[in-house]
Amino acid sequence: MNENVIKALALTALTVSTYFFAKNCNKKSKSNTRPDKPPGMPPKKNEKEKKFEAWAAMEEGAMHFEPYQYTPPALGDDDVELKVIYSAMCASDYHQVLGHWGNKIYPLVPGHEIVGEIVAKGANVNHLELGDKVGIGAQRLSCLQDDCSLCSRNYEPYCDKCVWTYNHRYWDGEPTYGGYAKSVRCHSYFTIKIPEKLPLKEVAPLFCAGITVYDPLDHFDVRGKKLAVLGIGGLGHLGVKYGVALGNEVVGVSRTTSKREDCLSWGAADHIATDDPEQLKKYKNYFDVVLCTVNGDDAPWNEYFKLCAFEGEFIFVGIPNDKINFDAGYVLPQRLNVTGSEIGSPVVIKKMLDLSAQHNILPVCEIWPISKLDEAWEAFIEGKPKYRYVLDICGSEYE
Repeated sequence: MNENVIKALALTALTVSTYFFAKNCNKKSKSNTRPDKPPGMPPKKNEKEKKFEAWAAMEEGAMHFEPYQYTPPALGDDDVELKVIYSAMCASDYHQVLGHWGNKIYPLVPGHEIVGEIVAKGANVNHLELGDKVGIGAQRLSCLQDDCSLCSRNYEPYCDKCVWTYNHRYWDGEPTYGGYAKSVRCHSYFTIKIPEKLPLKEVAPLFCAGITVYDPLDHFDVRGKKLAVLGIGGLGHLGVKYGVALGNEVVGVSRTTSKREDCLSWGAADHIATDDPEQLKKYKNYFDVVLCTVNGDDAPWNEYFKLCAFEGEFIFVGIPNDKINFDAGYVLPQRLNVTGSEIGSPVVIKKMLDLSAQHNILPVCEIWPISKLDEAWEAFIEGKPKYRYVLDICGSEYE
């Protein structure tokens, strides 16, 4: 092959490859993906190295939070920037700061129940406006591709490319930071506008605790069924409220009678104290669905399984620290469906917020100023919250 032919072939190959490269680069992206790189990959740092102020646990097991600054990813075309107003405290914060779940990135800025005001947005963001009051939950990104079998069906939390709001990493290895901060940036698809009827200081816990219990009720279509909610705490009390709103016969279940009156006031038909064996016997093989928010390793699982009716659903939404032990002999005879659920997609979060506005479903909250973060954290770790703690970052500006 002579030299001229070789040059011609090389030029042809270069032209073809350049054409396809340009063609792919010029493809228009969906409004919920980044146009210039795979979704989930944060852009490079800001040229001016803007800093976000936050409060971080500097080491595993920290009982004290330090003021901390970090440089956020640049605001992408599909992103929004929030001025954080409230950030609720979740049991996940406790487990991750103490290193219970393995993934440990310090300094660690917790917080994935975030309420804020949009102060900046990217060029592709058309469904949200500056000044909108919005919330961010436990997820900030996924692949969002049409050919993803999960994202395409609104199962984004289960996508392999899922990026959690904090104590996780973007695809390029950069760490994510949460809502114990004055500012947060997030992909706009995972940023949800809050209905005007819902008060900002109480709505934050719905973005994790709320959706954690609502999503399985929606997914497994429990409307009109007999529902037991195990554990009446930060998650469970919302499970009772949503179950009642969906038209279920709801019974709250906890170890003592201390939450009985609360459950009844929220519309529950009854309450079971598991330290009374006679109460458990009354509801043996009774419930179509058992929603388990319990995360204690020593829970009486065999007794809990007895509550399920034939072919009932036993749904885990709490995460015990260690392995749990139960006898399969309590599962097989009833042909129980033992399953689990994480958080929900933005589509389901919107459904939950609409239902909350319609039925005035809100968590029971105690508000702490961010200046007392360490005091709130100590009380939180000691198990003092009856239901939910919310950190006031700058809420007084919006009252």
